[in-house]
Amino acid sequence: MPAKKLNYITIYEGCSQVFGASSEAVALSSPPPKGFEIEQKHIYFITYEPDSEHVAVYELPRDEVINAEIIQPKNKKKENG
Repeated sequence: MPAKKLNYITIYEGCSQVFGASSEAVALSSPPPKGFEIEQKHIYFITYEPDSEHVAVYELPRDEVINAEIIQPKNKKKENG
């Protein structure tokens, strides 16, 4: 049994890091890492098809990715001022 469900991978053009999410909503709403733009973001749905014993990868439509609402993470540390 897997430790965590992962069905969406996100990559950014020019970045070697791969990001993962368990839901489409999380993948779409995650902000780009520092130094990258939303236009560089590509999201892929990945699944295993047991009938054909293949791993299938499908890219989400570009307009859906670019036009998604981005949720900025809350800062966990309070800044000293």
